[in-house]
Amino acid sequence: TAVLQEAADRVESDSQQLYFQVTRGSAIRTHAFPEGAEPNLLIFSPGVPLAELTEHRRVVVLPDTRWGHCNIKTLNLIPSVLAAETAKERGCCEAVFHRNGVVTECSSSNLLLLKDGMLRTAPADEKILPGVTRAHFLMLARELGVPVDETAFTLEEAYDADELMITSTSAH
Repeated sequence: TAVLQEAADRVESDSQQLYFQVTRGSAIRTHAFPEGAEPNLLIFSPGVPLAELTEHRRVVVLPDTRWGHCNIKTLNLIPSVLAAETAKERGCCEAVFHRNGVVTECSSSNLLLLKDGMLRTAPADEKILPGVTRAHFLMLARELGVPVDETAFTLEEAYDADELMITSTSAH
């Protein structure tokens, strides 16, 4: 915590992104955990302006070709990176993933649907990485009396939503 606070304190900005990764440590390549390896810590914290929440954004819809454990944060990001690049090339801010027409999440964020006063989002299972901002958003919705349903929704339901919201700690 002290190291992260020190990094944050070095940034001269009203808002910033504090990102960190902890690895298993440097050692000879092996798939098993290496004996005696000390974890490595990578931190970066650029000043980042807050996103404009009222701005409408475009997305592209793509099949979710990622592996079966999306709830585990790994460095295996190739499908997400390629999807983000496709979105960028098509003038979109994000790629919405689906599996057989059922929405999972986006390439680097979560997707929430608002319909008739009910907030829906995919369940926190192996198909999504349950984001920190997603969790806070759901908590605040419940505190404000907004009904929350953590049930997956289809692309058809997304197209018919009153509103779709992209949540991400690092979205800007």
